Amino acid sequence: MYYLIKYKTMKKEIFEIETAEGFAQFEGITFGQRWNGWECPQFDINNINKILEGLGSEDEAKECNFSYYEYDSVYDVIIEKVYWDGKIEAVDTSKPIIVDGIKYYALGCFNWTWTKANNF
Repeated sequence: MYYLIKYKTMKKEIFEIETAEGFAQFEGITFGQRWNGWECPQFDINNINKILEGLGSEDEAKECNFSYYEYDSVYDVIIEKVYWDGKIEAVDTSKPIIVDGIKYYALGCFNWTWTKANNF
């Protein structure tokens, strides 16, 4: 079960997520949405690329039953490939939204544990 709180207005924030190397921070936007108490941010392409650089390879995802994420510039989407037993079990895509002429992409919304950096 998850809970979604209706959003009000867009805000720029610094978001944080715990990684194997510690906490990583990225600038993004929020509309106040939450999933199980966690933030649901969206990021511009520069921050998306930084986040993607920190994730494992597709081979690691296959081996460890993880999701693998990549940006597809042809279709302008984030692709999530969910691996299980070395095979793709599901594929999902995330299209950008445009705010003030800037494209923002949801990465890890509704399944990653994002917080606002100033919560710590």
